[in-house]
This record gives sequence, structure tokens and C-alpha cells, in this order.
Amino acid sequence: YKSISAERGNIFSADGKLLATSLPSFELRMDMKAEGLTKTVFNAGVDSLALQLSTLFADGSKEEYRNKLVQGYHSGTRYFLIHRNVTYPQYLQVKKFSLFKLGQNTGGLITLQQNKRMYPYQLLANRTIGYVRDASVNPVGLEGMFNKALSGKNGKRLYQKISGGTWVAINSDNEI
Repeated sequence: YKSISAERGNIFSADGKLLATSLPSFELRMDMKAEGLTKTVFNAGVDSLALQLSTLFADGSKEEYRNKLVQGYHSGTRYFLIHRNVTYPQYLQVKKFSLFKLGQNTGGLITLQQNKRMYPYQLLANRTIGYVRDASVNPVGLEGMFNKALSGKNGKRLYQKISGGTWVAINSDNEI
């Protein structure tokens, strides 16, 4: 079991306006050695997957994505990087893409979630709302004063070590 960080709580103003929140950001990876991702399955879906990724992220052509995916497949990478800093709406779309909709064991989609602290009003009252950083910086404002309540309790997820020393989550849900 490995620890999963709790999502930090929100801070609202007296009239109910959101002052601080945590938004999920995803890193998309692909297990090119997934059991069901045979050469036939991969070749049948790689072109449409490349087109869908290039259309969604608009940071490369279909051919660039296809070449990247084919190269990753031939190298047999377990945690092949597809894209970083993916928003939640983008993540929902990606789950419906050609190969990825087949599931983790066949399509190979692996998602790593990180939460980023966001302040909708940016610098407005930033010292009052405050922040909590690492141990070398003293906590400030509401974030610092109510740090324990806002932090929540960490969860746990079951992982398994696979070849190459890589740790992979057994299932996509938190255990605790």
C-alpha cells in the first residue's frame, strides 16, 4: 500500500464565493505491455488514437503522435508518457478514445492525478487567504491557520511491483 494525498479543502468567503480550491491535473501514460494490447489491437487503433490526441491537445500532428506511439510500442515501455497537465474535461474525453476505451488491461491507459491549488481571485487578498508550502516557509493566512482541517486525511492504494522495478496500481480506485 502507498499513501494517496488527500484533496485539500476549499475556502469560501462569507457570501459563498470560492476563494481557494484544489483542481485535479492528470498525467497520461500508456502501458505498451498491457496483456490485451496485442500487435493486432494496437495496429487497428493507433491511427485513430493519434488523430484524437492531436485534435484534443493541438500540440502535434497526427503523424507525430502516431510515430511517438509506434516507437513507444516497439520499445515496450510500461509507463510511456502521452501528455502532462491534462484537465479533467480533457481526461474525460481521453477515456473515450479508440484504444483507451477498451480498459486498462487492453488499451493500456494509465492516469496519474495531482491536485493544484488555485485562487480564482489571484492576488486579491492573497495574504489573508494565505498559503502553505514546504517546512522552510511559515504558513500564512487562512491556509496556514486552518491547515490541519484543510489537509484532510490521506488514503491508501494497493500497488504491485512489475518487471523493471515499476510500481503499478492494482485498481484505479483508492482503497482507503
